[in-house]
Amino acid sequence: MVGSTEVDALNGIRWGLLPPDSRHTEAIRRHAAEWLAKMGLAARPERMREHVGIDIPLLTAMTHPWATRSDLMIAHDWLAWLFEFDDQFDNAVEGADPARLEALSATLLRILDGTSSDDAHPELAKLPICVALADIWRRIKRRTSAEWRARFRSHVLDYLTSYSWEEANRRNRRFPGVEEYLEHRQQTGAVHPCFDILIPTLDLEYDDRIWGNKSIRALEYSACEIITLSNDIISVSKEKHHGDYHNMVMILSAEKDISIEEAIHETASMVADRLRLFNQMANEFAQELTKEGSDIGRYLFGLHAWVVGNYAWSLRSRRFAVTKAESPFQKVSRYPIEPAGRLGAVARSFGSLPVRGDAETAGDLRPMDCTV
Repeated sequence: MVGSTEVDALNGIRWGLLPPDSRHTEAIRRHAAEWLAKMGLAARPERMREHVGIDIPLLTAMTHPWATRSDLMIAHDWLAWLFEFDDQFDNAVEGADPARLEALSATLLRILDGTSSDDAHPELAKLPICVALADIWRRIKRRTSAEWRARFRSHVLDYLTSYSWEEANRRNRRFPGVEEYLEHRQQTGAVHPCFDILIPTLDLEYDDRIWGNKSIRALEYSACEIITLSNDIISVSKEKHHGDYHNMVMILSAEKDISIEEAIHETASMVADRLRLFNQMANEFAQELTKEGSDIGRYLFGLHAWVVGNYAWSLRSRRFAVTKAESPFQKVSRYPIEPAGRLGAVARSFGSLPVRGDAETAGDLRPMDCTV
């Protein structure tokens, strides 16, 4: 089971205020059950129960608190697709067969390219995981530019390719080092395509010249490390149970010859250091944006919502339980602080920004009660 060491290590980090709540959480839960069933992703009753325990709608709401109901549906479906693909890789034949994984990845990319009719393996395109991605992509294309879609495809390619790296390590019984792992964790966590989804849900126009800014790239890199290292802490018991050592806690334990408990606290220190750096960089960048009158500050708020929302969700979800009988954790700590400086101003003013849609579909920005 997940021990108190993991929970205490995460709760000991000063995260700041949690994102505001979305009143559409229950509506997204209803949508989730319908969509998963329609796509064939939860055909088995036990798989649907697993989805209920994971509570992807809560993760969606916590990381997209401003989004309209229709945008939350797209964001949820993308996250649900990621969890399904990840579980198929870890637990099914694709994970044990590199050739099949490569063929499936090629089929998925053809869906994003609009060339699925040229697939050398047409039977793969009928799999639920491919049908679901095609459905998501059809809806995303209506909201995004060609530049955004190229960026998203590039990040999805990075994610799919990262499985080959992990599989080669398993096959060769090879432990990656800390620095190598950190480099590849930018891809294995599939966080960057999730950041891409923020852009249309924030009603921002994507421009390569803006999103290529080195400050934005640095913030995305830092936010990704915070999210993935946090996940490594909370999932270490589950991954150790399944024999998967692609986890910073286990890598630190092996490389430094320290106990798992010591490695958990060291990983938590890495998260705390990166969170301080993220807040510092975000505040400095927000000051520049204020001078320029840019609305990209909303994207900074979106990154912050992902960082903190992921932490809060992970302590309530059964995603990281070793056994199906484990219950969600009791409490998520809240600190009487919030993002400081210009980032704090962006966060505080976000509720007054125009949100697409009418009163029925716009997000209701209320303080979130994350006690369970």
